[in-house]
Amino acid sequence: MGKYITDIEQVYESMKMMVESIKGLPELKEKLLNSKLCIGYEIIDPDGRVYIDFSGADIELYLRECPPQVTPSATMKLTADILHLYWLGKVNFMIASFKGDIKVTGNLLGLTKLVPLSNQLFKVYTDNLKKAGMGALIPA
Repeated sequence: MGKYITDIEQVYESMKMMVESIKGLPELKEKLLNSKLCIGYEIIDPDGRVYIDFSGADIELYLRECPPQVTPSATMKLTADILHLYWLGKVNFMIASFKGDIKVTGNLLGLTKLVPLSNQLFKVYTDNLKKAGMGALIPA
């Protein structure tokens, strides 16, 4: 069991909140949609799957399963805690990849193109946790 994330529903809830918040930020939403990426997260400890699809006209979030008509551009395999700490801005994606904490298959170059948007995404994730009363999940 993870140090921070103890239930996959915590991940699902935080991802739902993040996607909904992004949809309300037109400039950030447009930049993400311009990437045309679909990112899959294969989460372990606790186990689950999340897919965030920027390849269409709007951002789509799929939990547990990806629809057959959608193919992830890149998939990351990582623990729920690493995913959580990444979205808090506390895990460097490239270092974590080199260390094996994040295993990427697919379009790694496409993922790196999203790096300039990271700080905005980290803020959205952190703010949502606080608003939802999940601030205890944010390490000091």
